[in-house]
Amino acid sequence: MVAVQNDGKILTVGLYNFENETGIHASRYNNDGSLDTNFAERGRFLILNAEGYTFGVTKALMQAAM
Repeated sequence: MVAVQNDGKILTVGLYNFENETGIHASRYNNDGSLDTNFAERGRFLILNAEGYTFGVTKALMQAAM
């Protein structure tokens, strides 16, 4: 999912699945497309083992961005 915030920053949220680990990955970008290092840890974060919660957390993150 992709959302453009009121300040023009771009938030991306998606599912992460690698070697039987499932989670949620989110990152935020500045208006110029560079990674917003003021967001989370150096511009991105990963929630591992979020199985069963992925839809709710993703939806909450996207709503918060609006």
